[in-house]
Amino acid sequence: MSEIKTMARRDRLAEMRHNYTIKLISEFIPPNSRVLDIGGHKNCAYWRTFGKQYDVISLNIDKTISPDYALDIEKNDLTQIRDEFCYATMFDVIEHLENPMAALRNVRSVLKKDGLFLGSTPNRFDPYMLVGAKINDDHNYVFDKLTLRHLLLKCGFKVVATRSRVFPIQLSRKIFIPIDLSKLLPTGRVFFWVATIPQNE
Repeated sequence: MSEIKTMARRDRLAEMRHNYTIKLISEFIPPNSRVLDIGGHKNCAYWRTFGKQYDVISLNIDKTISPDYALDIEKNDLTQIRDEFCYATMFDVIEHLENPMAALRNVRSVLKKDGLFLGSTPNRFDPYMLVGAKINDDHNYVFDKLTLRHLLLKCGFKVVATRSRVFPIQLSRKIFIPIDLSKLLPTGRVFFWVATIPQNE
């Protein structure tokens, strides 16, 4: 029974994360833009939602999903793509990496000045983690807004926005409430970032 509850909570979390990812893309990336999506693929749920509104160029180490570029974001030089992008996304990837600093510097190498870099990761201040939930086995790092902001700055980015979202809090077997306390506390199940390269660099 507890396993069923856990699956239901994860499904609800995935749905709310998906919806907020779509909202963030809509807010910061204009339709018809060309986007480098790192760690995802053209048929992942949030890009499918937009249909053909965006020209998505996918980069993934997993060749089985047929990305446009089968490259290792941590180890490969991305300038071999021979292109620069105004927009790059990296949703729910950075926590899986062994060398996130190398990955972020690689992203920076193919992003145009004033281009935007959007991403997300689980929050170290996830309320469930604060009461004893375990870190996923396939996660190498757990960030919060302060530590990831610091990492982005060290890699040459300027942070435009960071947003926490608490999704969801389970009050009973059937009730999930999306409570956002991020304006008061550094809490949230997931946080999102938007960063750019300063024009004067």
